[in-house]
Amino acid sequence: MKNMTGPEMFFWIVVAVLTAYALIKWWERATAAAKEAEEDRLYDEKYAREDAAMRKLLEMAPLAHKHLRSGPLQELAVDFTGSTSLIVNCFDDSLRIILFNARGPKPDADGAVDIFAAEHRKVIDTTVRELSDGDLLAVFLDVVGAAPILGAADVDSLMDGWRYRYSESVLTQIRAMADDIQRRKLLVA
Repeated sequence: MKNMTGPEMFFWIVVAVLTAYALIKWWERATAAAKEAEEDRLYDEKYAREDAAMRKLLEMAPLAHKHLRSGPLQELAVDFTGSTSLIVNCFDDSLRIILFNARGPKPDADGAVDIFAAEHRKVIDTTVRELSDGDLLAVFLDVVGAAPILGAADVDSLMDGWRYRYSESVLTQIRAMADDIQRRKLLVA
């Protein structure tokens, strides 16, 4: 073996450093890709579990529609507005149900109509537990987007984009209503 000169030794050191650098970069890319693939797999599994859980909740909608019966809130809506239509706002621990007078608000002396005036709307603050059986089913259907006035619910169409339609507060209330419906055994034939 012959002794290497300074430039030859420098060349081989540079080759070794560049090779080591290339191997390190290759390893970083390989581990990053594997880590990203694992994160994607976990993300997909999480979404699949959430979708399955939501489908199970939304499959209650056709049954709720079939077992729907009148409740005091719906009767109040019919008396006040002429319709069973409800506007439901969900909060983390309560519901706000608003009834607008569908029979046509009367104009004031100036001819203006304030549909938010007290005589044209009723606001009911309540919780899931306070709703009667019939009202619970009606509010559940309204919140999931399958209001009783729309007819029978199609679970597949309710599933489309549920992540974008429901806020965390709405999801909290949907879960609470589904639990209460099951606890009360309202969908048992």
